[in-house]
Amino acid sequence: MGIPVFACLVEGNWSKVSRAMATPGLSLDETLKRLLDQQTQLLTKVSESKPQQKDTWDKLGALSGLLIALVGGLFSFLYSYNQSKVDAINQAHQQKIQEVQTVGTFMPYLVGTDDNAKSIALAEVQSILGAKAAIMIVDELNTSRKSSGNAAPDPVALRFLQRMIDTAKIEEDRDLAKKVLARVKDSNW
Repeated sequence: MGIPVFACLVEGNWSKVSRAMATPGLSLDETLKRLLDQQTQLLTKVSESKPQQKDTWDKLGALSGLLIALVGGLFSFLYSYNQSKVDAINQAHQQKIQEVQTVGTFMPYLVGTDDNAKSIALAEVQSILGAKAAIMIVDELNTSRKSSGNAAPDPVALRFLQRMIDTAKIEEDRDLAKKVLARVKDSNW
């Protein structure tokens, strides 16, 4: 068998080297020691080298994710806030529409001549829309009655207003009923 031969690049030239010539004069222990020394030197150079300073673009790149999250969160909050305001306005409009529809439903009874139907309609308006709305309706109905030339105030309206003064749970409703009752009983009738 012969001696194996390897190609080796030495000083820019390829030359044939036998295994026996690869480490002339060095034992295995010496070769290992030399490799360990070279490794130690390389590790020392690496540890002594300073880490590269980050420039403005590197810092900006690191902060861009946080910035995007903050802007997204801000827009999400503003959208939700405005949407809740729009929903509240829509709900208020729906409530007003319901009030108008309720008054419209009871209007034939409120302006009619049947005193029992008028009393029931006023009680229903009060229970659905509240005492203040019912008192305001009585005020408007009596103002309309007065302007049409009717000589006397509506007795159902008088009883309703007196009942509100006696039984209203909210002081503001009692005061409003007193004010409207005084206006209905006004001597100009």
